[in-house]
Order: sequence, then structure tokens, then C-alpha cells
Amino acid sequence: MFKAIFKKIAPSTAKLRAPETQELDASVAVIKKPYLPPQARKLGTEQGILILVGRAWAGDKGARELLELIFPGPGEKPASK
Repeated sequence: MFKAIFKKIAPSTAKLRAPETQELDASVAVIKKPYLPPQARKLGTEQGILILVGRAWAGDKGARELLELIFPGPGEKPASK
């Protein structure tokens, strides 16, 4: 999975040069990607947890409280309704 993403970011055919020295080669065809409107996609469990952890780490109080509800600390009882 990561190899496919890395190939999209840095294809092996691209020459690595500093941005200021990069020149367009006449032999390289420029292909424009078609426009795709933004879409809402269902997150996987791991992706959702990572986003929640990132928000809590950035200081979002609500995200931190939700993490504490989902993952209680060691020795703590899970919160019940």
C-alpha cells in the first residue's frame, strides 16, 4: 500500500533536482488529471483514531475527553451510562 502511494508522490521516472533548477523537458508530455469533486469517504477505525489523537494532541479538549472515554487509563473503569 505504501509503495503505491510513494510511487504517486515520487515516480521513479522523475529526475530529482532542486525546484529552482528544474526545467521542463520538451520530450516529457504533460498530462493533466481530470477534475474530481471532493467526496466524503468512510474512515477506517485506525484512521479515525489517528485523527482523534491528532486533534487531542493539538489541544482540542473535546477530543481529549472522547479519547479518555474510549480508552480509559490503566486501572480505571470504563465510563458507563
